[in-house]
Amino acid sequence: MDKDVLTKGVFFALQEPRHVANPYPLFRTLRSEARFYWDFVLGGWFLTGYDDVRAALADPRLTTTSSPFDVSQLPSDLQRGLAPFGRVMERVVLYTGATDHERLRRPLNRAFHPASFERLR
Repeated sequence: MDKDVLTKGVFFALQEPRHVANPYPLFRTLRSEARFYWDFVLGGWFLTGYDDVRAALADPRLTTTSSPFDVSQLPSDLQRGLAPFGRVMERVVLYTGATDHERLRRPLNRAFHPASFERLR
């Protein structure tokens, strides 16, 4: 397994310049090793297969109402550096309550509808 994933978690491993430049080898490795990974920094699961992601998104038992972004186990200087990211995570549509989630998702559904992409093409 890629040592970055084991020591830093999937989120930070994906931020490595070599993975930003070409994430596909890491994706292949992750998929070949396991179907899902717990990321201790984000406090969430990374699913590696399409069918698993699709099933998770359709499962009403899998919800969240607050951002799981937790940097408390990291050194204080890194915590301070990540504070702006934490403020962004608090506003991510995925982590909002049902009412706000619906309100924020409606325009996104229109923007990411296949017809919208066809118009852009």
